[in-house]
Amino acid sequence: MVRLRMAALTVKCFGSKIVPALRCTMSGPPVTPLEFLLCRHKQSFLVDSSGLAERSAASSQRAEGEADSLRSLMDQLLSED
Repeated sequence: MVRLRMAALTVKCFGSKIVPALRCTMSGPPVTPLEFLLCRHKQSFLVDSSGLAERSAASSQRAEGEADSLRSLMDQLLSED
């Protein structure tokens, strides 16, 4: 029972508690751990193999799709049902 309660609180904090040290961009506002994870995942798809930022519409669309897929998975994992 205690472990279940701890897991529920962890899930709630992961998705809703803003952490001052976590920012999606250097000058951006603090975000939740979930928002940070999704943002960094999306950003990882906007970098080419040599480490340079890609700014094409195709790479942006791919990054959005990947972030949406991860968000869907995280929503399933973090749901309280």
